[in-house]
Amino acid sequence: MADAETNTDLLTARFLLRHIKPLKLPERLANEPPDTAIFADQDMREALIEREDSLAGRLLPLDSLAGSEFDAKRIVVCALDNGGAPSAPGDEPPDMPVRSLTGDYLLSAAAGLDPWTDLEALEQEPMPASLYGVICLPRSGSTYFCHLLQGLEMIGRPTEHLRPHILFLVEHGPSLGFDPVRWIELIARAGGPGGFFGSKVITDFAVALWALMTDSQRADMMTLLTGAKLIHLERADKVAQSVSQFIADETRIWHVRNKGDEEAYRAAKEAVAYDGERLRSLHTRFTGEERQLAELLQAWPGPVHHLTYETLAGDPQKAVSEAVGFVRNEEARPVDLKHEKYFPMSDRVNQTFAERFRSELGEAD
Repeated sequence: MADAETNTDLLTARFLLRHIKPLKLPERLANEPPDTAIFADQDMREALIEREDSLAGRLLPLDSLAGSEFDAKRIVVCALDNGGAPSAPGDEPPDMPVRSLTGDYLLSAAAGLDPWTDLEALEQEPMPASLYGVICLPRSGSTYFCHLLQGLEMIGRPTEHLRPHILFLVEHGPSLGFDPVRWIELIARAGGPGGFFGSKVITDFAVALWALMTDSQRADMMTLLTGAKLIHLERADKVAQSVSQFIADETRIWHVRNKGDEEAYRAAKEAVAYDGERLRSLHTRFTGEERQLAELLQAWPGPVHHLTYETLAGDPQKAVSEAVGFVRNEEARPVDLKHEKYFPMSDRVNQTFAERFRSELGEAD
């Protein structure tokens, strides 16, 4: 496959900040110490102030960077057209720490690090001894499963790192100085306590990432993931999975994080009207994608552990114990689960929709 093409024609400051909103870059800049000088071109200045008005008195004109005297201890350059290089256009960088918003500053934010982290030093730190992923389709119970694993702190704290804003950064990687392989490597080196690092991966995002990466990035990613283990979490009941996705799409509520949120969620579900055509489309999609994932996992070079949502929901103690043993290369042993948030979302509405849809599919008992 040829190297992926990237779309740079529409990359403006507003476009950038809108698509990477979860990184909270305007807020990060506003929280920089007073002895940090922040330079911005006009396009970036206007876009940043629209989102964080406290920056109005802090942003300095970009053209004043070259040849100026600095009282600052460090500098952030906010511009899209400096090629990601942390230096003044046409001049040598000042003798002080400098970050480009479209360079290491952005990369650090995407990796959940302090923007002034010494990335070169971090890259000399050892990788965790064990890498693993929880891979699944949407609405498979992965958030609940990873919450249980996080509470144990026996195999790190598996988190969903690959999200739409990261895909945006990969798509515009050449302009933004963003390398997805370096990104995940930094996260692993910085966030793998106890020698374990886990990441939750939704198949939709994984497929999109693979399509956006260049051939060399794909090769580097596979080298990085050599020996990585995968936990394949499958929701065997595709009707229930389709209903769950349909209701989430309609209510825009993806998780019930706390018991106190249940009443509002139940009320929102009551307004959802049954749509057999939409459910059939989702069912066809999930059935096909699960089959494709199973085929890909057969060719995965590392160990794979298969777990169904139904098994997890029926006996979470046993399911989590076996998953932990798999990652740690140990016999499964009892674990002390801490279930503090992310509660079941299925109720009478789900059951009614599922029964009706099963009947339409000819699956009724």
